[in-house]
Order: sequence, then structure tokens, then C-alpha cells
Amino acid sequence: MYAVIIVAVFLFSFLYTYYRGKERLKASRQLFDHSTFLAPVNMFMTGFSKLPNQPFFDVAQFPELKPLQDNWQVIREEAIQLQSQIKAAEKIMMQVLTHSLNVAGNVST
Repeated sequence: MYAVIIVAVFLFSFLYTYYRGKERLKASRQLFDHSTFLAPVNMFMTGFSKLPNQPFFDVAQFPELKPLQDNWQVIREEAIQLQSQIKAAEKIMMQVLTHSLNVAGNVST
């Protein structure tokens, strides 16, 4: 009896997920997609959400994101500067790793 209920919940959730949007996967692909296994949770979360079923939301609904929207260019510039530091650190780490492997390879047992 429990198995029938569980299968029914997953089947209903699968159909809900499959017919929810405008774009769809093939039914055979959707059946084995990760979203099908999480469909009961997804159905519960979207069913009780106060937000509308749309891909983008008005920023006014999320006032805590206003600083990100106002400063995205500054954040982008900081990320670009940090990216060059990451590349430099990667080069140093590769040199250390190569040296460590060379030393470890020359140790006789």
C-alpha cells in the first residue's frame, strides 16, 4: 500500500514538473532527470511560494539585492583583479608541486 502511494506521489510530481513550463524535455529524458527525483520537494516549494511562476522577478521584491544591482560593475572589476592574482598563485603552486614531486621521486628507499 505504501509503495502505491509513493509511486503515485512521484507520478503526480513528474506530471506536475513536466507540464509546469513552456519548454519541455522528452518524457523519457524527463523521467530519468534529477528534477524528477526531486519533484515532490520542488512541487511543495513552488506550490506554496508567494512568488509568481516566472523566470525573472522584480528587484523591488528583493530589497536586499539592491546593493548588488547598484554595485555590480565595481564587484566585476574586483573579480577581474582577483582573477589575475589567482593565476599568479596557480603558477606558484604548480612550481611548488613540481618541485615536491621531483624531490619525492629522487628519495631512495
